[in-house]
Amino acid sequence: MSDLTVEMHTLKCDWTGCEEAASNDEYCCWNDYNQAVDAFAGFEGGGWYHDWDSGKDYCPSHWHWNEETEEQEIGPREVQR
Repeated sequence: MSDLTVEMHTLKCDWTGCEEAASNDEYCCWNDYNQAVDAFAGFEGGGWYHDWDSGKDYCPSHWHWNEETEEQEIGPREVQR
């Protein structure tokens, strides 16, 4: 039997201490990084956020939508007390 090694890509959360990697019920990796970004952080993606300025990726637990500024923000949503 022969082995074949294929380089594939997915997203890993860049939040310090988070080990979350992107996958869904069907796929966990793509031929190139941009396909993975489109699949998980795209308009109809899996809730991930890709910061185009830094190139970092954040799982759904580590970014939120700021309703006041109408912008995506890195970090968990702060709980209002």
